[in-house]
Amino acid sequence: MVITTPSGYEVYLKEYFTFGQKRQLMKIIYAKMRIKPSGTGKAEVQDFSVDFMQELQDQAFKMIIEKIVIDKKEYIDGLYEMVMSWKEEDGQVVYEKIDSMTELFASKVKTGKKK
Repeated sequence: MVITTPSGYEVYLKEYFTFGQKRQLMKIIYAKMRIKPSGTGKAEVQDFSVDFMQELQDQAFKMIIEKIVIDKKEYIDGLYEMVMSWKEEDGQVVYEKIDSMTELFASKVKTGKKK
């Protein structure tokens, strides 16, 4: 999968997270949750803070971004640092895609429903 930033940078991403990668990302989410037993055999999520999202995004970035092409030159190392040095609108496009890829299983935890 390829996304193109407003500056014309091509960012190549894997199509999906592997099972193991997804489990690593879920570990970040679960580490930030507090569960309150309800007494009915079910538990309620309480004090669920969304501050984990930045950590989740950064870890997902490192798992899913394969390479970046700028002016026909391919980069495979230092991709995270490269994107962090871009203009806001270029980096935002990358992170919006990462958000859309992690949203399905992150929202499953928030709602307790499978999506």
